Amino acid sequence: DLRKLSDEEIARKAEEVKVELIKLDMKKASRQEFQAHLFKENRRLVARLLTIKREREIEQGISRRESLRQAKREELAKYKAALKEANVVIQRPKSKKLRWRKRTEAREEMAAKERMEARASE
Repeated sequence: DLRKLSDEEIARKAEEVKVELIKLDMKKASRQEFQAHLFKENRRLVARLLTIKREREIEQGISRRESLRQAKREELAKYKAALKEANVVIQRPKSKKLRWRKRTEAREEMAAKERMEARASE
């Protein structure tokens, strides 16, 4: 049944089950009624889904390292899309090398202006 699902459906289902596990954990922590057997069922379901996903990657010749990199890239893309949707701009800190380069360029410009002014006054 699970093997018939597409890769996107497997990923979506795994996320849904993980969210369900978190909800169960919250119920347990707040001492609400919950069905304890669902912890085990959901953990095993996530494991099955991830196993099927990894088996498909192995069939395609994707190494574990490539798989992890791809997952990381996808997460970063989702994060960037969410930031873009929320109109949030994050600037990277400027490096010392860049600051140094800008300072030297500014000094050179000042020196060039001073030379031009000196030539104009002569």
